[in-house]
Amino acid sequence: SGLWGTEYARRGLWEPDEARYAYIAREMAWSGNRFVVTRHGQPYSDKPPLMFWLINGFATITSGKIDGVTARLPSLAGVLLSLLATYCLASAWGGRPAAAVSALVLSTSFLFWQTGGMGQLDALLCGLQMAGLCLLHADSERPAWWRALCAYFAMGLAVLQKGPIGLVIPIGMHVAGCLAVGERFRLRRWHWIWGSVAAACLPVLWLALAGMEGGTGDYLRDLLFGQVVRRVASGTGHNHNILYFAHQFPLSFLPWTLVLPAACMALARSGAGRFHFRRLAAWAGFVLVFFSIPADKRNLYVLAAFPPCAMLIGLASGELALAPEKLRKATMFAMSGLMFLGGCAALAAALPRFGLPVRVWSAIPIAIILGAGGCVSLLACRRWGMTLRWLVVCAAFFLAAQTWAAAFLYHDLNALKTPWELARASREMGSPDTPLLIYKINGEILAFYAQRQGVRVDDLASLQKEADRIKRGLIVLEERHWQEVSRLDAALGPHRFRMGGKRMMWVEFSPRQMEPAEGPDGRRQGGGPAEAGGQQGGEQNVGAD
Repeated sequence: SGLWGTEYARRGLWEPDEARYAYIAREMAWSGNRFVVTRHGQPYSDKPPLMFWLINGFATITSGKIDGVTARLPSLAGVLLSLLATYCLASAWGGRPAAAVSALVLSTSFLFWQTGGMGQLDALLCGLQMAGLCLLHADSERPAWWRALCAYFAMGLAVLQKGPIGLVIPIGMHVAGCLAVGERFRLRRWHWIWGSVAAACLPVLWLALAGMEGGTGDYLRDLLFGQVVRRVASGTGHNHNILYFAHQFPLSFLPWTLVLPAACMALARSGAGRFHFRRLAAWAGFVLVFFSIPADKRNLYVLAAFPPCAMLIGLASGELALAPEKLRKATMFAMSGLMFLGGCAALAAALPRFGLPVRVWSAIPIAIILGAGGCVSLLACRRWGMTLRWLVVCAAFFLAAQTWAAAFLYHDLNALKTPWELARASREMGSPDTPLLIYKINGEILAFYAQRQGVRVDDLASLQKEADRIKRGLIVLEERHWQEVSRLDAALGPHRFRMGGKRMMWVEFSPRQMEPAEGPDGRRQGGGPAEAGGQQGGEQNVGAD
């Protein structure tokens, strides 16, 4: 928790996922709908409700306020579950030193570290899946009904977190591992029948309550079938070819991707380690192959492959001398080179030419840490070789750099990644009960920071109708849609702002009182965003080039 705690407190909620889930959780609290998930007042069937329930549950600590801490505590719970399951499994197979290295490697692998600091679904999903897998494995070695029941309860919660993969992935990993080591007899269990029914009880109960709360047939059908079919067949905007994870997984598992080949070869050459190598390789391989089949792919989908890979390195940490000498030398030099490269990248982030709002004192310590780490790593490999000590030294420097980045570097990026100008304008607009009109985009982050209920509209006629109903308020849109919105029959005050790479606008609107008067230069005052004065007191080119 020390690795992510300062990030939770200092970094804003970013789009798309973090702000979306925080906004949906807040809308759940405002509307009183606990079982039918909504976004902008409309049913939202993309995700089950567990994440939103937990965010609201943690928000009770802060008197109902949903912020960077409460929205990310579910991720912290998932991280701790993943680390605990990894530690328990590695400890049973290789002792406490191997377990500690496994947990350290997992914590500092790039995507796991990044996801643990984000208010997304995948960290908690991974934790619940690993808890289910760990308990299934323990039950296969020491059968007990309560272990199997706890395993399926964890998997049932994983289904409530992100759908059927919460059940399919841990079961598939367990089956693949048993087959890989020739333990088919461990699969002859009755819990496959009653456990699956028990796991299904949680989502079935939720669906029943959603139906009682007013969930329509279309909403329930889309939850049960539509999402799965779309992701497998046509995708949802993250479409990639079947080889996507062949390059994404190695990048996401850095820096430990560099050590993984040597660890696998060392473990495969050892006596007892060969058995564990086959099981862990089957666990990770199942996840990677399974998610390579659907059209929809994101690197987050294969997060469950990270704990097995971390355990491969942890279990091999005492036997790395069994790897070929040339491979060990190449690995050690590559790790030092990666540290030097990371230090240079941190320095580059503070250069004005890149236009990032990064303070020099936020970037320089990372460069110093990683530069020193590269030097110490070279000295350590000369003195000790590729050993457990060398692994711990490398992990310690990456841990320090990531902790600093989470606390300071990410905080600097808030100015770029959050709509703070819109939030300020919304506070000055008066009553927070007035909804925020969002034109042709989902814009959950906009409604969240404006602290208003969002209303999405997709055509000018609907926008005119909402503006007439509200009388006075704000419209948010992408700058490319301004020509359409400028035809609205209302007095408009346009303002530009930037959010990441997006050029956005917010527009103050109110009933038109009279035709715009001519200015001293003979031109009508007001008009488009390129003019000096708007009809509501002038445009502010905030964030414009």
